[in-house]
Amino acid sequence: VRAGMPDLRYTIEDMIIGDDKAVARVALAGTNTGPIAGRAPTGKRATVQQIFVFHFAGGQIQQEWVSFERSSFMQQLEG
Repeated sequence: VRAGMPDLRYTIEDMIIGDDKAVARVALAGTNTGPIAGRAPTGKRATVQQIFVFHFAGGQIQQEWVSFERSSFMQQLEG
């Protein structure tokens, strides 16, 4: 996605931290000036919410899970 949206910005909107896990709600926003998923650039701006879950052990991230609505993101680039 970074190659297709060089002005990409992540904004942490919420974060919860526990003993060995952290959860972040993040807004991703950028302008599509390069190819994404094999599609030509559209010049359109898109924003999508993402949820990250990190599992820590030994002071390092051991696992990461990411969830976001890909279809909503791609529709913004098309529509």
